[in-house]
Amino acid sequence: MISRAIIVAPGLATLRYRRTAAALLLIGLALCLWALPSLRFDNDIQRGFLSDSPRSQVYRDFVGDMGGSPQVAVLLIEANQPFSAKDYEAIRDLALDLEFADRVEAVLSLFSARFPKTHALYPGEAVVPAEIDLDDLDARFTAYTAMAPPVRLPLTADRTTTLIVAPLSPKSTEAKTSESRTDETGESVSEILQTHPLPGLRMTLTGEAAIAADMVDNLKQEMIVLNTIGTALSFGLAILLLGSLRAALVVFLPAVAGALMSMGLFMALQYPITLLNVIIPVLILLLGAADGFHLVMHLGKQDNAKPWSDRLKTTLLDVGPANALTSLTTAIGFGAVSVSQFDQLDELALLGALGVGLSYLVLLVAFTLLAPLLKTPPHQQTASPGASLGPWLSNLLQALWSGAAAFCYRHSARSTRIILILSLLLTALGTWSYMETRAWFPLYQNLPDNSEVRRANRIIEDEFGGFFRIWTTVDLSDDTGWQRLRDVTEAIRSEAPAQSVVSLTTLVDWLGLEDRLPDKDALADVPDGLMAQLLTPDRQTARVVTFVPEPMHDLESLNRHDRIEHAAFQAGADSNIGFPVILRHDALMVVSQLGNGLIAACLIASLVVAAAFRRPGLTICLLLPNILPLLIAAMLVHVMNAGQLNPPSVLALTVAFGIAIDDAIHFTNRYLLERRAGHDLDTALRLTISDTGWVMTATTLTICIGLTATQFSPFGTVRLFGAMMAVTFLIALLADLLLLPALLRKKWTH
Repeated sequence: MISRAIIVAPGLATLRYRRTAAALLLIGLALCLWALPSLRFDNDIQRGFLSDSPRSQVYRDFVGDMGGSPQVAVLLIEANQPFSAKDYEAIRDLALDLEFADRVEAVLSLFSARFPKTHALYPGEAVVPAEIDLDDLDARFTAYTAMAPPVRLPLTADRTTTLIVAPLSPKSTEAKTSESRTDETGESVSEILQTHPLPGLRMTLTGEAAIAADMVDNLKQEMIVLNTIGTALSFGLAILLLGSLRAALVVFLPAVAGALMSMGLFMALQYPITLLNVIIPVLILLLGAADGFHLVMHLGKQDNAKPWSDRLKTTLLDVGPANALTSLTTAIGFGAVSVSQFDQLDELALLGALGVGLSYLVLLVAFTLLAPLLKTPPHQQTASPGASLGPWLSNLLQALWSGAAAFCYRHSARSTRIILILSLLLTALGTWSYMETRAWFPLYQNLPDNSEVRRANRIIEDEFGGFFRIWTTVDLSDDTGWQRLRDVTEAIRSEAPAQSVVSLTTLVDWLGLEDRLPDKDALADVPDGLMAQLLTPDRQTARVVTFVPEPMHDLESLNRHDRIEHAAFQAGADSNIGFPVILRHDALMVVSQLGNGLIAACLIASLVVAAAFRRPGLTICLLLPNILPLLIAAMLVHVMNAGQLNPPSVLALTVAFGIAIDDAIHFTNRYLLERRAGHDLDTALRLTISDTGWVMTATTLTICIGLTATQFSPFGTVRLFGAMMAVTFLIALLADLLLLPALLRKKWTH
């Protein structure tokens, strides 16, 4: 068993070598501050969804064959009333200019649409003629959409919204820059949009690059909101609860230093900030503050007659090991995330686990350096909650907590059986509720609620069928290949008549060619970029391109995606490739993998703590009070997120367990210290609930207040994450004050 002195060695060494420890800490913090401007933000939305699965590997191979990730720039144009002739002319001029933009392979719009050569009224003509007459234009639109099979125009029925889609030549992901917004869509695209205004019309640029840029812009703001507001709220409450500005500083300055050091890990490991790992610094700050509370409150209880160094050493030896154990269990909670096959989650696990460990070391050093601020006369000590805020407030807080502590002690002793039965019933109900949740991971949740890009995406998906592409491959190497290509195309069209579907067979029909694989000369007018998507250079594999919404736009979109896949494979397709395929399958796989990680974290952390205390029976004592809050929080998913279980919600439960078990560790540690001091079971539990219970309550309230900062976030996933964490912590506090004492009374825990 590792001795307590070794566990808190950094703090004890700081007592002896204060100047050296202070210098090292200041150097580390200075380096982190100096490197902060180099923080990178992830602008690759596909990386967050790609896993190690065969499906993702097929997509990576496809991207490699294409020379880079294929993307589109999509321009949504809206008017308050039907487009006028001048509006159509201005939009046409913009579409023509976009054809000369960097990396633009083709421009698909109202003005690129043409009637087939076999059309009875307008054979081979452009749908929008050079001279625009609104009456004639309506007749042409009607004739175009009435063709069989039906063809969708990029124009709404009320003539107020249209779409311009510009497929871009692939760009290698290695060439991307983390801060570039225009580099993804081609510099000229952005310049054209800025210098080519459409008076009276509203333009919104979207596509993969625009989505990524919107995410990055808001992530930067998120770093400020979560850290600044969360810290300010928690610090203000700490002053109130501790009754001393100096005590609050001793609690929070080490926590802030730990959070800053955790941000240094981003630079050291060269990991970008993502929508998932952006919460690491604020979580480490709140965890450090919680551990700091226990240190400060324990130090305030020390006998003033003892030398200051002895009092500080006693606090480090009594509370430091529990803090180390809480850091270990939190690191286990983060580490459990690594069971997934996703790079971003592996990064989150490593950053979180290392950040928690580093924060523990910083906490010991910084607390030991700052503790002399608490050298106050006896009447100013923070021995009781609110002691220096005035007699009336001190008495009020003390009376409130004394009553709450007496209630918890009394009912944990007298209602043990009722508490256990109720806990088991809630555990069973929570387990059933968790099983009834639906795995759900829509892309739009990665965009803020007020995002113009998000709004445009929803309109495009509702009105035009979406702009994400699926490539369905068909082998042409045998005699049946061409017929299978036609069968697959028609099968997809029949299952998704509202989607745009393009293949070699649709081109052949449009151009009025012979019903067979055309030669290169017959397709000379087809843009090279489009041909590269429809046919491999060796002409052995054809692809059907289907424009679709993100699969989890809603339940109907998900079902339609599944029908398209099933129909394509039934008709003879060889594979389905594309980002929507990854979103449909691999993105949902992460939910189940995180669930497995949560179970592993609960079991491992409970066993580790029981082993640290050398009491195997504690495993159940720790497991039940800390699993119960998770299951109740999972029940609330049905209220907070319509029963949809997404990665942020499972991640919140996983990390929440790692932090929530901290209170159980501090409670158990204090209980065992009281037992070693010679107190009987009842007295030890009463003293533990009275003293440590107050610190647990204060830390829980402080963390929950800090987490309210997440409710200022424009990201729904971040708000859900914070709400589930707060709910878990509050329920865990009740479980630790009622259920845990009831379990500790059982003989098998001794």
